[in-house]
Amino acid sequence: MITMMHVGKETLIGDIQHEFNMLFPYLRIEFAKSDGKNASDKKPEKLSPRLKFSAIASIPKEMDLDLDENQKVAHVKKVFGGMGILALIYRQSGKVWIETSLTEDWSLKRQNDEGALFSPLYE
Repeated sequence: MITMMHVGKETLIGDIQHEFNMLFPYLRIEFAKSDGKNASDKKPEKLSPRLKFSAIASIPKEMDLDLDENQKVAHVKKVFGGMGILALIYRQSGKVWIETSLTEDWSLKRQNDEGALFSPLYE
């Protein structure tokens, strides 16, 4: 499954988050400003869903993002990183959301399927 997500100058971060969650119900995407450093001891400050995506990301006025369920988490994060924004992807595991940083080599589909295995008991 390949989905094109249209992003325009009026698109909110929350719009992207909602569309991502509709495609992958057991995953969540958050965004933070990228400072270019990889300081793992410092927790990134998440951006408000009410912010316009174009205000914080280096993008043209209009663009389409390809989201393929076979893309690895690392690839998706790299695409957003190329726009100057840090993407954080979380997988639902029961009642908690865990960051997928240790399983970035898994596809979005595998991450979502894994979340589905452990979460139905708690819905």
